[in-house]
Amino acid sequence: MNYYVNEEHCASCGRDGEQLHIGKSSRGWCFSLHVYPERGLSDWLDWESWLSIEPRRSNIVDEYDRSVDMSQRKAIGMNRSGNGFHQPPSTYKSWKSFHALNHSEPDSSSGLLRYQIDGHRCVGHGTGTDDLIAGEFS
Repeated sequence: MNYYVNEEHCASCGRDGEQLHIGKSSRGWCFSLHVYPERGLSDWLDWESWLSIEPRRSNIVDEYDRSVDMSQRKAIGMNRSGNGFHQPPSTYKSWKSFHALNHSEPDSSSGLLRYQIDGHRCVGHGTGTDDLIAGEFS
């Protein structure tokens, strides 16, 4: 599930509103937090501060355009847990092959998968169950 904030049109400067991608929640994975260092959005703390400003706070939506309140959004990204790593997905022979093809690694404290830091796509791991992802999302 993808999450967005719909910015309002700025009457004072005339800038059109835009939809900014917050991140993606995928089952079994840490939350992929979309970072925009050029906007000062490099981690959850930056996002929390930025999203707390009205009217952004009231314009958070999921990919189906359903409203998401601040408490839901934080739980989606920061308080996740998984079932561990018993068997690799059925289309993979082993966890080693899964991780190699998906650029992933296990997060044993949460039981989730997370992206390996590569300095390009995954630029870091957050303080919770979130990965800091730069660039385009697929």
